[in-house]
Amino acid sequence: MRQKQFTIAIVLVLILNIKTYSQYRPQDYPEYEVRAGIGLNKGYNFGLYRYYIKNSNFGLGIGSLFPPKENTHHLALFAENNFQFLLTKRNGVEHSFLINQQIIYWNYSDPDIIKEQAVTLALNFGYRRSSQSDFGFIFDIGPSITYSLGFERKPSSTVTQITKKIQPNFELLLFKRF
Repeated sequence: MRQKQFTIAIVLVLILNIKTYSQYRPQDYPEYEVRAGIGLNKGYNFGLYRYYIKNSNFGLGIGSLFPPKENTHHLALFAENNFQFLLTKRNGVEHSFLINQQIIYWNYSDPDIIKEQAVTLALNFGYRRSSQSDFGFIFDIGPSITYSLGFERKPSSTVTQITKKIQPNFELLLFKRF
């Protein structure tokens, strides 16, 4: 029950944050961003992000398992909030420091596990580089905490449920603003 309340509280903070600052995004700045990449928790992923102020965006996306495993199914749905702090801008190329908050809900199954559901909360810090043509890349790394919401294993399996797991998280993403 506490896990569910904690997850709901995090989602509400992110949503309220977006509503508070949405009116301050400059009109001449790109409003949307599409990202694709790989990450430890989000796997191979794709997302759509909306800028609500010049250097902050909120995104939703979908992901799959990384690295891929045979006879394994993984689906990740995520929401994240990003804050960027410009370090330098030369010849139209921006270099920024990034703080990334993520909430990831995922389903997982393999030959030993019928179904596992979990939620992961992550806080990443990273580097972002974008060009004049609004293409760029992001690399970020940080800790994540995964809470198990449901677990069902096959009777012949010896796999045990882990209710809370703290692990490193990373991702490498390519993006395009428009």
